[in-house]
Amino acid sequence: MSKAISTGFKDKNGKEIFDGDILRIPENQMGGSIHYPYAHVWYAEHSDSWVMSYNHTYSEVSNDLYLLAHISEVKGNITESPNLLKSHE
Repeated sequence: MSKAISTGFKDKNGKEIFDGDILRIPENQMGGSIHYPYAHVWYAEHSDSWVMSYNHTYSEVSNDLYLLAHISEVKGNITESPNLLKSHE
């Protein structure tokens, strides 16, 4: 089992956010006119930052984690709860 890597950020409840976590995003915070309620946290080497996106790609519906961590909520992780993202693929 690999060691969980902390992002250094905490969610709105004070829970530490780790690489691979899935966060519940408040409405109208990601994706413009389309609401993606859940986002996957991962490290984007090209931007040298922690990001969150609904499909693990850096795109117009990606956000830097530091912008939304404080208003988001950890709901699971990509290994144990991948179904949270399935409806958006």
